[in-house]
Amino acid sequence: MVDDGSSHGGSAHGGSHYRSTALPRVAAAPADMDGTGASFRPSTPLGLTPPVMSLGQSHHSASAFMSALSLNTPRLVARQASTGLGPIAHRAGMVLDSNTLIKVDDYPRDKHDVSWNPSWFPRHISGAEKVRCVPGTGIIGVAQPTVHGVRGILNSLNAGRAVGPNLIEGESSRRRVLWLNLREEPLLYVNGRSVVLREIHEPFQNIEAFRGISEQRLRDLEYRLKEDVVAEASRCGGSVLLHEELQHSVIDEAWEAVPPDCVMTPEEVFFRLRVEGYRVQYVRVPSTSGRAPNAGFFDMLVQAMVALADRDTWVVVNCQTGIARSTVAMVAACQVQHWRGFIAPLAPSTQAAAAAAAAAAAAPVGTPVIKASKHSGNVVAAESPNVPPVPQDAAMAHTDRGLLAGWYQPVLQMVRLLVGGGREAKERTDRFVDRCAHVGNLRVEVFTLRALVAKSMQGAANPTYNATRAAVALRRYMLLVLFDAYLADRTAHDPDFLRPYYALDGVAFSDSDTEADVVSSPVPAVAAATAVASAASAAAAASAAAVHASARHGERSFKAWLASRRELVGLLRSVQNSTLTSLEAAPDATEISSDMKRAALERRGIMLNTDTILKLDDFGFTEELGDEVYPGLHNFRRVPGSRVYAVATPTADAARAVSRLLRTAHAGGALHFVNLREEPIVYVKDRPFVLRSVQKPFGNLEGFTDMDADRLERAEERLKADVVDEARRCGGRVLMHMENQRGVLQVFWEDVEEDEVQTPREVCEQASEGAAVKYLRVPMAPGAVPSTTCFDALVDLVRGSAAEPDAHFLFFCQRG
Repeated sequence: MVDDGSSHGGSAHGGSHYRSTALPRVAAAPADMDGTGASFRPSTPLGLTPPVMSLGQSHHSASAFMSALSLNTPRLVARQASTGLGPIAHRAGMVLDSNTLIKVDDYPRDKHDVSWNPSWFPRHISGAEKVRCVPGTGIIGVAQPTVHGVRGILNSLNAGRAVGPNLIEGESSRRRVLWLNLREEPLLYVNGRSVVLREIHEPFQNIEAFRGISEQRLRDLEYRLKEDVVAEASRCGGSVLLHEELQHSVIDEAWEAVPPDCVMTPEEVFFRLRVEGYRVQYVRVPSTSGRAPNAGFFDMLVQAMVALADRDTWVVVNCQTGIARSTVAMVAACQVQHWRGFIAPLAPSTQAAAAAAAAAAAAPVGTPVIKASKHSGNVVAAESPNVPPVPQDAAMAHTDRGLLAGWYQPVLQMVRLLVGGGREAKERTDRFVDRCAHVGNLRVEVFTLRALVAKSMQGAANPTYNATRAAVALRRYMLLVLFDAYLADRTAHDPDFLRPYYALDGVAFSDSDTEADVVSSPVPAVAAATAVASAASAAAAASAAAVHASARHGERSFKAWLASRRELVGLLRSVQNSTLTSLEAAPDATEISSDMKRAALERRGIMLNTDTILKLDDFGFTEELGDEVYPGLHNFRRVPGSRVYAVATPTADAARAVSRLLRTAHAGGALHFVNLREEPIVYVKDRPFVLRSVQKPFGNLEGFTDMDADRLERAEERLKADVVDEARRCGGRVLMHMENQRGVLQVFWEDVEEDEVQTPREVCEQASEGAAVKYLRVPMAPGAVPSTTCFDALVDLVRGSAAEPDAHFLFFCQRG
């Protein structure tokens, strides 16, 4: 899968060679952009509400935004030439200036590029490429269509006034359409074709300055761009200079006659279609091409679908080329509709099921250090476009099968950090990813790019480019899994989370908007176009109000949910910053016997997996307190003159002994066990064991930093379940590791009964022996300065015990 929209007709690294003789490189000039920030005030001859973008403040901010760009962007003025560069040199609009051109939103097709497949969509629609539908979901993806292409898709979906069967489901109540445009770059429709704003010196690349732009500001810029284009047509005798990529890396120019009413923003196009009677609602959800979406993208998608898409609504998403961004949005839309109860979990096809079964036999596994094996590039296309490619070699490496199933080291860690439901979220996401894989499988893309990295490392090529692309693809996939986990978590706590809060038959899908209401007055074409723009903006504002009204009903967004899980944010950041490392995995830590190795490779737990071990956290210390010797107790001490004690992580026997000792010293007072460990611990046969990485068995497991107490305790409950499961699977034995006196890791079998596996909370509560005992968790990172959250937790602890004058505290960490 190629990232859509970032570069077409260019080199492998996206740096296209500008070889057009019709448009040479131009020289810099000190001309400055108009930065007055004057508000746009279009005429409204029909007395309609002016566009939202013209209401002073929004356009003032847009003007200020473009003025700010002029301070940091070198201005280029085209040389006067017989080729027609004069108009570019004289461009002085707020958006379309002498540094920019208008490029037809099209690119040369590769001979292997498939624009339509009858298994994707039943009708080949002119002006709409890569139209594909996920059967039974109402989710459709498409490349940027022409106006006729949009109308053709709507006709196929029976989204007009006429009632009849649609091409996909036949007789169906599904008649409405929610259209989500994912483009982040300013667009216009000129004579029915989409055109995009580009810089002269980078005509094949999206303009970097627009990255991360908001929907409102993007709308403002498009209306400004329309003004500039109409002004150029008026200045140049009714024609506009357009540029088009007819061959790879070659851009040509041509004059096109443009009537004023044939220049429209995408918003105006869809408003006119509504005027014609089409039941379609348009929402812009900007997403950066060639990058993984941010959390806000998913929130905007949820808000739009909850507000404007019910069970009987088609959801159509488009990006530029209909590949990466639209596929991500299709998967996310399927996830939303699934958790709304509108679609059932998709069952994999026969071939996908076979591939999944083979992968499950080897997954989850860690990825090896990146190297080109004989299997790494040996991938062929699957029989069905909806199924990921499968390796030709039936004896494909165990590791490669796991990678094809998406079990990369960061994915394993992510599933572990999600604690409950992580594996289920991945399984659901995988099914939707496979069903949306018409033009490319988001999961297999990582595998393919990883093979390219391995191939480039064999030769003299720099692997950084493909490694970066692989990391972007991996982040996309991981974000989709996290998004599913978020939806599951939110709906579990609030069943009404995804219910609509806006009447679909209100402003969004009203039948009262007719052409006579808007454009039937005897006014010139320019005035009519302005009226349509005004009404289109008003309709868009109403739709946006519906979306934001829906957003207000949700307590927590995906962005907030993810930000509250700093360990997951850190994991995503590590994938972005350490591209090669994110594709690697742990080598074998020790040479062990065949039965032990088999047991390790068969681990399938959420916490205890093929990349983790259980390491004994008891170093055999004993401590004398008076005349008594306490095995399993280390560094026990008291703050003089207080009721505060500290100790290393005790064994279960030592915890009971200390509890009795402190109850005797402080009769009647409640004992507070305060666990400061940040890593998950489980007690097996009264001894503490800690979860560690196979690759780094002597250091704390990465990923649990900043995890809050509640999720850490849930992780320990999950670890306990994994240990019990291994004991059942291995005949009452669990594979353990320990560090000997020479610092060497040793592996051994431990006979374990199910009731001999406990969490720290269970151990401390049992240590009370019926007395008043409280257990608290305040995670602190070892070897680091405690966070302010830790201090807040300790303050709350002291305040909460203020009513207990005889309360005493026992703090414990790993070494005390």
